[in-house]
Amino acid sequence: LNWIEFLMERVGRNNLMDALDYYVDIGWISEDVRSKIMAYARGIDYYVEKPTWRLLPEDHTKSLLFIERLCGRKIDKNMLSTIDREMSKVKHGLEELYGI
Repeated sequence: LNWIEFLMERVGRNNLMDALDYYVDIGWISEDVRSKIMAYARGIDYYVEKPTWRLLPEDHTKSLLFIERLCGRKIDKNMLSTIDREMSKVKHGLEELYGI
């Protein structure tokens, strides 16, 4: 439920299906998992709407970590640190490139 709440806070209830569709499209979750998540989401009292389902790279990283944990896989803290460093490099590079 933590992951569902995390996603709903980021994309809003109105865009949850679109975000989950994206994860199905890239192979992170199955259609069956998406259906189960939507069923759980119906029972969560969170009705904030957001303008888009788009997530930040850091949010996708957190989602992948939630998915890995839900699959019963251990999360290597060194790998997590490496991912954080790489995400920072990408973000910094984009900021320099686009002056963001």
